[in-house]
Amino acid sequence: MNANTIINYLRNKKFILYFCLDVVLILISILIGYIFGDFLNIKEVKNESVSLSFVSIFTHNLTLSIILILGTQILSYPVITFNSFFLGINLNFAIRIYGIRDTINLIIYHTPIEIFGWLLTLLISKKMLTLYKLIYNKKNFLNLLRGILLYLFILIIIYLISSIIEANVIKKTF
Repeated sequence: MNANTIINYLRNKKFILYFCLDVVLILISILIGYIFGDFLNIKEVKNESVSLSFVSIFTHNLTLSIILILGTQILSYPVITFNSFFLGINLNFAIRIYGIRDTINLIIYHTPIEIFGWLLTLLISKKMLTLYKLIYNKKNFLNLLRGILLYLFILIIIYLISSIIEANVIKKTF
């Protein structure tokens, strides 16, 4: 094994570790939000019909991700943590209103894809700080920028798929 192979192996291990820590952070935030929802003293939760279009869901998710990416991990981690927390609260309320079966039918198709989008947003936001530092080193800057743009393209596809599913599931379920 040469030195580059070892460095790439360690980078991949580091990437996997950070990815797993990000997943754990999101899941713990969702769980805390779900538990917190039990402590909210809400006597009556109403079932109100929601009409969201694919375009509004997609533009909201993508705009938020781009802002978080540009704000680096300094902005993206707190916002995605709070977003996960409120997802947990909403899951709690949805189960109270619609029951476990309808709630699972609502989230099973698009939520995992959307959470993957959050994870990709965190990944890209970490790379932006490096990009900002390399702004005066043109070659490295352009290489990193190409990588970030590729990730951004993948993120757009993820949010397109998630938005289409979410808009159609909401229409069929409610």
